[in-house]
Amino acid sequence: MKMDWFIFAIGAMIFLAAMFLLEKHVLNLKVDSLVLLMYVFLFAAIFCFIYMMITKTPMGLNKIPLILIVIAAIFAFAGNLFLLKSITLSPN
Repeated sequence: MKMDWFIFAIGAMIFLAAMFLLEKHVLNLKVDSLVLLMYVFLFAAIFCFIYMMITKTPMGLNKIPLILIVIAAIFAFAGNLFLLKSITLSPN
């Protein structure tokens, strides 16, 4: 049984922990959580686009996957907004 997924899971955990710590630091600097969220998504989209261009990943989608991705994006936005608000309001 290959355990390649485990390496990626550990990497994801490390990168997400670093992201959350940096976001908490930015929020402690009194940056509005909505502004932080906009910039995080903006730069993530730019980095993703560059990576897709380098790897020559096709970007075309059919209607149904596109609709599902839009819905997922709404959930991602709302979930991240709630997360950042909770981090802002946390005492430590």
